[in-house]
Amino acid sequence: MNGLSISAAALILSGCTFADHNKTHVASDQQNTEGYQAKIIRTDFGVPHIYADSLGALSFGNAYAQAQDNICLLADNYIRVNGERSLYHGPDRKETGDNLNLVGDFGFKSLELVAKARELWPGLSADSKEIVLGYVAGYNTYLKDIELKNASLPAACNTAAWVRPIEKEDVLAHLFSIAMIPGIGQFFDELYAASPSHSDVQVARRLIKQQPALGSNAWAIGKENAQNHNSVLLANPHFPYEGSLRFWQVHHTLNDGMDVMGASLIGFPGVVNIGFNQAIAWTHTFSESEHFVLYKMQTGGVDPMHYEIDGEVKHVSKKRVSVKVKTSQGTQSVDRDFYYTDVGPVLVNDDLPWTQDSFFVIKDVNLYNTDMIDHWLALNRSNTIADVQDAFKKYNGLAFNNTLLTSKSGDALYYGDVSVPKLSQLAIDTLTEEAELAYIRQHYGVTVLPGHVSAFIFDGFEDYTGTPKLLNQTYVQNSNDSHWLTNPQTPLTGFSPLFGDEKAIQSLRTRMGLKLLKEELNDPEGISVSDAQKALFSQRAYLSELILSDLKALCIKASTAELSQTVRAQVNAGCDTLRTWDGVFDANSRGGFVFREFAFLLDQRAHFDVPFNVNEPTTTPRQLKQDPTVLEVLARAVANIQGSGLALDTEIGALQFVQSTDKSGAPLKAITNWPGLFEEEGGFNMISSLNWNSSVFPQYQHPVVYDSVTREPLASGLTERGYHIRFGPSWLMVVGFSDQGPEAKGLLTYSQSTHSESAFFKDQTEFYAENKTLRKLPYTKEEVQEAKISTTLVKEHTR
Repeated sequence: MNGLSISAAALILSGCTFADHNKTHVASDQQNTEGYQAKIIRTDFGVPHIYADSLGALSFGNAYAQAQDNICLLADNYIRVNGERSLYHGPDRKETGDNLNLVGDFGFKSLELVAKARELWPGLSADSKEIVLGYVAGYNTYLKDIELKNASLPAACNTAAWVRPIEKEDVLAHLFSIAMIPGIGQFFDELYAASPSHSDVQVARRLIKQQPALGSNAWAIGKENAQNHNSVLLANPHFPYEGSLRFWQVHHTLNDGMDVMGASLIGFPGVVNIGFNQAIAWTHTFSESEHFVLYKMQTGGVDPMHYEIDGEVKHVSKKRVSVKVKTSQGTQSVDRDFYYTDVGPVLVNDDLPWTQDSFFVIKDVNLYNTDMIDHWLALNRSNTIADVQDAFKKYNGLAFNNTLLTSKSGDALYYGDVSVPKLSQLAIDTLTEEAELAYIRQHYGVTVLPGHVSAFIFDGFEDYTGTPKLLNQTYVQNSNDSHWLTNPQTPLTGFSPLFGDEKAIQSLRTRMGLKLLKEELNDPEGISVSDAQKALFSQRAYLSELILSDLKALCIKASTAELSQTVRAQVNAGCDTLRTWDGVFDANSRGGFVFREFAFLLDQRAHFDVPFNVNEPTTTPRQLKQDPTVLEVLARAVANIQGSGLALDTEIGALQFVQSTDKSGAPLKAITNWPGLFEEEGGFNMISSLNWNSSVFPQYQHPVVYDSVTREPLASGLTERGYHIRFGPSWLMVVGFSDQGPEAKGLLTYSQSTHSESAFFKDQTEFYAENKTLRKLPYTKEEVQEAKISTTLVKEHTR
């Protein structure tokens, strides 16, 4: 807290509660003598434009507006990082006995995020402290307004005891939880299972890295290729539609001249994560880089509670962690031991056993990352490429992101992930030369190193000079593959293997993006803002453009292939459906359904005649094998669809949809058909049925469809209703810079608010689905005034 006794209200000039932003309410009449204040102007779709005279006041207004739109989700974030979900909701989340809340609570408590936030607080920069304190005051001010009946809680949490005031440690701990998503945050089950004796918990997961499937596309076009502008930026982050990783749109203006607009993750205090100001525009893509290393510790074969580093024997420490759990008999305390070394905590699964001779620990470079606010704030403030470069030299706070950026002067800039462990040359050589370790990295996607030699143990982030980067005035791009082909004309090579694979096969989405980009670059006039927006909404599929003609040719040969009667009937049905399909996934396309399920079963290495060629990385693998085994794959895809009860020729537009869930867990009646393509078919504007929501709020699940061979749920996520899209394009933005400044278009596909009562719960969602276009973003004072729907002056009061 900032030392003030919070007793505050919002003075509404033309105001709103969360449920109705056009409804005026009466402000608290308490005296306003000191404290934060900010003006919030809402424009179409409920976008807040926040005006303040200090960073703290700006963050104060940011938190208040976030709470108006998403108070329940925010409140859940804070009990989550405190390890208190079991206290309020019991140990289970999705089904009886899953213990998801309990394991999560133990994970957060064992890592002591809140305590560590309190410990590290004195070392934060003055700016970070000001932003966090302002955010805390803004959030608590909104809760005070609820107490004063100037606002009300939405149905999703209107009786929840866990909606409570927060402290500065809660906000910082939440940031820590974001940073560790691609690292130790994936291994709570393994931390929970760790025991030097036979564990009472079996973690059957294999070693394969549980890399989050976040994705994005980004183009930064410099002045040599930009049409009618000095530069053009395309931002297309793919994120979950539910839970704590939703974006929220905002515009920040400080009296000192900082004027930045874009979107940030809900709960991120006081800065814009992806956006633009008067001089630069930037976006991020989820990095292929690694953020942790697993170390194999040697016990010496005597005592599994000891380990050796450089010949020195050290003791494994044990800590008893307690979690309070809501049960039918009342609140009970559950205790469990967790184990720690000087390198990191111990973890166990089937591939990472704790034996008499050895055990494994995890070291995450992002754990307790305190640079996050400062790094993004520096981008928000940057006016030149030199400012941006200084920020990257000073901070390592972007957690798991590549950065692509354009400037008013016509530059295009790429930075690889700056939150990557710095390995010694000995460690890099060992990873390359030791066959077993190289095999693990290649086949499991995880770096494992010996932990008994200190030279293998990383210490901090990779240096600025060792980070992939490219500055030009042509273009840079990324669609979640590594830095290697940021610009295929100038490949980036020679970096630490933890930054991602070089000279490796590219995803179909990367190849689609490069193809679209190449086609636009062939236009002598260059790439315009409209061209970038057109690419965003492309319904082309790289895989169909690559192999559909091959597949149709194989269909013609099917009559002479040796196939069983059942398989032949399935092949004939699939081929009949594909015969007239043009390969594009438009809403009225018939045939794309069969191709999609076929794509999910296709193996590029096994089913293509021309393998990957490092000298042709954007066009290989290619050429579908004219082989009966491929027909069997098609037959299996047809069988899977038939098992759903849906017709093979169902239109794509009728198959993929978004749908929300009410407080009771029932689906809301409104179903919105959704554009986009899946990664597996090579779509650029990627969508997915991936359910990555770890919040406590219920999610309705349509009956799943099972694979006809494995009897497992289909990898595509197909249900008996179709594809319930829960992941995909989120904050869409295209920015062109002229000498006069930015011209920006954007849209938040799933809308601003998670409260079903809000006017801003599904307005942008419906606009996106119906219009498949972006809207001009009101950025100048005149544009904001013209689009204004309400103005709120929010003040903090002392008692």
